[in-house]
Parts: sequence; structure tokens; C-alpha cells
Amino acid sequence: MCPTATPTANVADLLAKTALSALEQQLLEILVDSSAPVGAWVARDHLRERGHDVSSASVSRLLSRLDSLGLTEPADGKGRVVTATGRRLGEYARDARARNSAHEQALQIQTIDQVLDLLRARRAIESEAARAAAGRCVSAQLAPLRQLVGDHRAQLAREGIARAHAMSFHRELCRLSGNPLLIAMSDTVLSERLEYLERVLDVVTSGHDSFQHSVDDHESILHAVESGESERAFEVMHAHLSRLIQEVEEFAESDSARAFSSVLGLATP
Repeated sequence: MCPTATPTANVADLLAKTALSALEQQLLEILVDSSAPVGAWVARDHLRERGHDVSSASVSRLLSRLDSLGLTEPADGKGRVVTATGRRLGEYARDARARNSAHEQALQIQTIDQVLDLLRARRAIESEAARAAAGRCVSAQLAPLRQLVGDHRAQLAREGIARAHAMSFHRELCRLSGNPLLIAMSDTVLSERLEYLERVLDVVTSGHDSFQHSVDDHESILHAVESGESERAFEVMHAHLSRLIQEVEEFAESDSARAFSSVLGLATP
């Protein structure tokens, strides 16, 4: 039996400790979704519908392992049913798979409208993160942020562009918010997988002197956070990203928008 199968146990920890394979997780999901006991043959058919070429003998071995973990149990020779712990894990695994799928889909940015959706999401999340950071951070915690602003300005003076420093500033500020939900959401909208967009956005902002505006805005945000001005920090971050959104919106209405979409499609990993 699974030694950690207690009602108050953290479900994510339970899933990690059982070390279920992806196939075992999907088998558990099938049992969770069934209103009747599920045998090896029925489970095999469901798994094949999901693209897994498995035999009934293989499924029987998987079910035996789930039994040994206390996640399933025999039902009077009619197949298997999930235990209370198995149901919790199966529901968690199913929901996690759905979240991962939605996350992957959200990161497929291929049109200028999707770029705008991303930037608007960033504005909402990062403005709140700036407000939260200003309300909780002490001076010593802000040293990395000060370093990033200084390095950003120095890099800009040397090369005229400093994308990495700019994105690092936004990520660090979200981390300093101390809000686990904001941090989790920022991990998506500021994912390293989306860094290619920064290069593409250079096409949009090249005529607006945005590189210089960006570091000046970051310095203003830093000062607001340092002085504990929560509303000011929110307002400056909101304005910072609103300016970028406006530039993209204006670009979307221009004759260059079609070419931008083509470049974006080519740049997508």
C-alpha cells in the first residue's frame, strides 16, 4: 500500500512519490472517469483510443502496480475500481494534463493579435506584481533589481540593445512580489520559450526609441518599489506595458502588419 496515502497529504507530493508513468496516470484517469469497475480488456481499449498500443497482459501488470500502491482495488472479480486516494490522484493527473495542454497552446504565438493578448496579460500580471513588490520589499531585497537596471543602461550604451536585461528585470520583479499565484502566472507570460518575440517586437518598436524608454521606465518602477509607493509602482508598470501595446496596435493597422505576421510565423520555435 502507498505509505503516504492520507486524506491530508498534498496530492502533488503523492503523485511524485508514487512515480507513476504517463501511461499509469492515464490508466488511473480511465478508472476515475468510469462509473463501473474496469477490467484489463476495457482499459486496454480505452488506452488504444488514446494512442497507446498496449496488450491486455500489459494493462493487467499496470493494474497490479496500481493495486500495490493502494490506488485501485479489485471489485468482486469484475475489474478494478479506484480507492479514495486513487481518485484524488487520478483527478489531479487529469487536471494537470489539461493545464499542460492549455499552457502549450497559449505559448503558440503566431499572429499579431496573439502578441497583443500576451502583452495585455503581462500588463495585468506585472502591474499587480509591481504593486505587491513595493508593499513588501526592503532595500536589501532590491539589490538584484538595481543591478539589472544598471547593467541594462550600460549594455544599451555599448550596443544599443539589451533584451536579456530587460526581460530579467520583469522576471525578478514578479519574483519579488512574493505572491505565489502572480509568480506562477508570470512564469508563463515571461517564459523563456517566448524570448523570440522580443526580437520580433524590435521590428515594431524600432521607430519609437523604445529601448531608451524601456530602461527609463524600469528605473522609475525601481524607484517606486524602493520608496514603497505601491500605487505608483502599479501605474508606472501599467504605463510601461501600455506604451508597448499601443505601438503594436498601431503597427497592426499599418501596411507592414502582414509582413510582421509572416516573420512571426517563421520565428516561432
